[in-house]
Amino acid sequence: MMPILLTALLLALLPGMCSGGTAAAAEPPVPVVQVENRDGIVVLNLRYRVPVSPAEAWDVLTDFENMPAFIPNLDSSRVLLRNGSLIHLEQKGRLRIGMLPISYESTRQLETIPYQSIRAHSLPGNTRMESLMLLTRDEEGTLISYHVTAEPDLPVPTGLVSSYISGMLESQFKAMGREMMRRTQLRRLGRSDVPDGAPERAGGKTRQGT
Repeated sequence: MMPILLTALLLALLPGMCSGGTAAAAEPPVPVVQVENRDGIVVLNLRYRVPVSPAEAWDVLTDFENMPAFIPNLDSSRVLLRNGSLIHLEQKGRLRIGMLPISYESTRQLETIPYQSIRAHSLPGNTRMESLMLLTRDEEGTLISYHVTAEPDLPVPTGLVSSYISGMLESQFKAMGREMMRRTQLRRLGRSDVPDGAPERAGGKTRQGT
């Protein structure tokens, strides 16, 4: 599940936030985040167990067109190209690090294996990054493992970015987990207005206007 998401480094690290809903979901688990700064390169590893199936987690992680509805500070999210498992995703938004407001833009190429993995690398933008997300079913639901290497091109020191990322990602992945659980609960209640995920919409080659 982003996309998760690119995304600016902060977007490329897949922010997510539940916007609330008509059904209340239980509080999601807390992800484990490790961030290192290696000579200007940010290396991130995250592990997150959520009590939903891989398909239910995937539904949120790949719901690119609907992401502005449940991700904070995200103004737009557009699939520029969809050709089978290959996706070009453009996202734009705004955030604030301390007193410094930052507008960001991320364009990424994603290679997806439904319910299993999302591999991404940046296209021209203000962050150079590569990432791999793996989804594994376990006895508690789904384990999401996420590894990122990124070289931010932002007007703040890399060390400050690294210190900001850990807490931010914890809250973002918790929020994505909350959205996964909320949608799962709605489906189990028989609701028909839950957004469909990317696998149901994918098919053939689709190109959207700029």
